[in-house]
Amino acid sequence: MRHLASVSLVLAAALLIGCVGPSTPGVVSTGSSGEIVAIGAGKAPDMAYVDIVYFIDPQTQTCYVRFGLDVTGLDCCALRKVDVARASITWENDATCAPQVSATPGGPGATP
Repeated sequence: MRHLASVSLVLAAALLIGCVGPSTPGVVSTGSSGEIVAIGAGKAPDMAYVDIVYFIDPQTQTCYVRFGLDVTGLDCCALRKVDVARASITWENDATCAPQVSATPGGPGATP
């Protein structure tokens, strides 16, 4: 249920911020309550009428991307690769976003 409320909040923010918000790459803005961060990623290639915007919700520690009117979840570690987004994703860091390596039986490093 919490996830549904979070998605609803992001959708509302997407509509509000989308009306006045960023479409220029690198432009960062927040809603009036300051909870949701929106980062413009520019226009979709070959579709100049479609804006791409990243949304970061620090309260629920979730990230989303809006492609035109579609909003979908996005891995926050992947979004940290966008320099302007890194400062807003405070709950993740290089260690938590590092790929986890699991030992496989008989693989490199296995002892007989």
